[in-house]
Amino acid sequence: MKQTKKVKIKRIKTHPKLTPEKKEELQRAAKQEEQGRLSIEIQEDHARAVHRVEAVRMVRSIVNELAEEKIKRKLSYGDLAKRTGIERPALNRLLTGKQENTTIETLVRIASAMDCKLTLTIGE
Repeated sequence: MKQTKKVKIKRIKTHPKLTPEKKEELQRAAKQEEQGRLSIEIQEDHARAVHRVEAVRMVRSIVNELAEEKIKRKLSYGDLAKRTGIERPALNRLLTGKQENTTIETLVRIASAMDCKLTLTIGE
């Protein structure tokens, strides 16, 4: 029988111990990279907020036009409620701007009740 020798494997260090200067340099680089990422995230959040504000302005504009059309056609909230199936107080809140959260479907119902056509466009 052959005897096997035990071979001791020397471990090679792939990551030498960092000097305090090198460690500080790496930390600075990581911090700059993180700030760059945060900057991009902040820009994206800002862009989303701008789009939300634009959407709210568009809805307000449509609501204002519907309110003007209601006055022009001399319709009461009661008349409009009968035509739309939407309760009078809800119509009042919406058309006076006290309620900003609405759906396109609701705006279309109101426009249709006044024989108006609601047209939305998408652009840059």
